[in-house]
Amino acid sequence: MLSTRLIAIALGAAAAATAAFGSPPRAVAGEPQAGATPTPTPAPRRRFQLSRYYKPGPSYLGVGVQIQPGIHNEFQTVTNTPSSTSFQFWTTSEVTILQRIPVVSGNDFRSYVYDHYAGPVAVVGPVARTTVVPRFNVRETELEGITGFHEAHGFYVAVATLTKRNDYGYSPLGGYGYGIGRAPDPRERVSPYFNIFHYANIGGNEGSPRGPIGFSYKGVLYRAGLTYGVARSRYFLDAGTFGERLSSRVNAPAPVHVSTGYVGIGFHY
Repeated sequence: MLSTRLIAIALGAAAAATAAFGSPPRAVAGEPQAGATPTPTPAPRRRFQLSRYYKPGPSYLGVGVQIQPGIHNEFQTVTNTPSSTSFQFWTTSEVTILQRIPVVSGNDFRSYVYDHYAGPVAVVGPVARTTVVPRFNVRETELEGITGFHEAHGFYVAVATLTKRNDYGYSPLGGYGYGIGRAPDPRERVSPYFNIFHYANIGGNEGSPRGPIGFSYKGVLYRAGLTYGVARSRYFLDAGTFGERLSSRVNAPAPVHVSTGYVGIGFHY
């Protein structure tokens, strides 16, 4: 009887406490509990964006044929007219790197084909002398590459490399230069362009019975022209002139003078 009365008293006290203070709150899934530290939201992963590092600008590609080019070198003591297979093509591209560095690059490739008529030819070496060479067809090629910095109106300063090759047995010639220029502007219907580069040393080695003989030139290469944009298209007409004036630096057989006009077509992208 006593134990039964004690249990009744305990149950009555528990009911009174519940009525006075309320039942403890139940935890709800997904809701933070009082006193708990909230879990931080992870930051979104940054996706790689090429445009943040490299933004292409206008680019040009032109192809043309040369108009009566004249070449004066060790194989021709007078200016001659090469064949109609002499041609050239050129490219120019502008890009922005790291959103703030404007870079310009380009290439000029030129090919000359002409006849050497039988007769004396100056040879490589420290002593001026000639040898008789029979008539043959001459082919020469040049590749000039530029890289530099440009500003809003297309003007740029750049360094350049030049490689000259031939099919008459002389070794390739190469050198570095520097200069200025202007790239075409696609916003202009008629857009002028030009470049001029100075090369202090364009050299190579030529074989001889006594071993290789180093020889080199120095001088200037230049190009200037106009593009005319075809209405409502990316194509353009191209016309201009190119020249080079090289003098002997060490052991070169003769000065090199080139002067030619050209016409062609191209497109920008």
